[in-house]
Amino acid sequence: MKATTVHKYLHWSIALCVCFMVITIAWEPLRQWHVTTGYGLIALYLLRVVLTKLRGTGYTPPFARSAPMLQRVEGWLYMLFYAGLAVALYTGYMRVHGPESLVESMLWVHIKSMYYLVVFILAQVGYAVLAETSWFSRAVYSKG
Repeated sequence: MKATTVHKYLHWSIALCVCFMVITIAWEPLRQWHVTTGYGLIALYLLRVVLTKLRGTGYTPPFARSAPMLQRVEGWLYMLFYAGLAVALYTGYMRVHGPESLVESMLWVHIKSMYYLVVFILAQVGYAVLAETSWFSRAVYSKG
């Protein structure tokens, strides 16, 4: 499945926001930007959800039996990423705006979800580098 231009812009906007958020949380003077960027990321995420409902996923759905196995795995990875991102966004929002009794547990889950996102980003960069090699690209995008 070919991603539309809108999907690509959303993809890279979300990717840049997540990378910026990792930088802001690691560098104390930028800590407030972490929260501010989080609001923007919530908006991008919701836009992505609406776009997916209206136009489809922009990637091969994992349930498409006619697609090559590695493309279906890629679809599952995207679904896991967006589920993990939803957890990170929800717990971050609740950390700031939720009841005081939930702050510590939300922070714990939020931090763990960010580790997951960093690992996912590194894996995706590795996958992109491999995808640029012709033998890997043929293996991923051929049926069989």
